[in-house]
Amino acid sequence: MKTAIKNILFPVLSAVLLIVVEKVVEKLLEDTGKGKAEPPGPGASAVNP
Repeated sequence: MKTAIKNILFPVLSAVLLIVVEKVVEKLLEDTGKGKAEPPGPGASAVNP
């Protein structure tokens, strides 16, 4: 049972972590003014595994 929980939990956690990191990086880039040139695409870089 624990392996089933881990098999479900780890992909979800890693996906959430990726999204959070992406949002933080986007925010940092916007704050410095460098991210304005990039088109707004939430989750665009998360499409590729």
